[in-house]
Amino acid sequence: MKRKGFSHMLYIATSLAMITVMLFVIPHAGAAFKYIKKGMEVPDITLKTLKGEEVNLADLKGSPASIIVFWATWSSRSTPALEAVQKMAEEYGEKGLKVLTVNVNSPKMKYQDTQDVTKMKDDLKLSLKVAVDDGYQAYNTFGVVATPSFAVLDSNGTIVHEAASFREATGEKLRAEVEVLLALRERVEGDDAAEPAHKPERKALLPHTPGRHF
Repeated sequence: MKRKGFSHMLYIATSLAMITVMLFVIPHAGAAFKYIKKGMEVPDITLKTLKGEEVNLADLKGSPASIIVFWATWSSRSTPALEAVQKMAEEYGEKGLKVLTVNVNSPKMKYQDTQDVTKMKDDLKLSLKVAVDDGYQAYNTFGVVATPSFAVLDSNGTIVHEAASFREATGEKLRAEVEVLLALRERVEGDDAAEPAHKPERKALLPHTPGRHF
């Protein structure tokens, strides 16, 4: 009888411990990034494209609307995600939308990774700029939760919307956010992309790699 009671108490203690860990480790629902949050500016990070050209995330500042997409060839949901942003780029590119896709196939890109990325780009007929995050500099700085993940930026380079993974509703929300930034529609009252609830200190907006501090 005592043994049964002890086992029950142990089960409860273990369950409580697991819940506690989940509360502190797992980001809030819908979060795409652990470190760079909505309301924060995009960090100053330089990556290289498939052609070896340098591209800096901070260069997206000044555009009325921008989208950063973290994706990988091994992620099945990256395909519809890239198709969705490609379509938006075609529709709104002349109105000022910029899209930067950041491939995160591997922390150390090998020849086969580059081949796979190039093939997927060609197969999907992407005209989008593809940056390769060799070394996971951007991936770790943002603290990407899922692949694919999205960050929608305003003209100041501030994240106004983030999304993890991809479903039909994800694409619809991204399109709505872009149209608001391009002044093609008005923001609906109560929209979650309104003024961010959390306004970080200025130092939190400066270039950094949060993972290095832990």
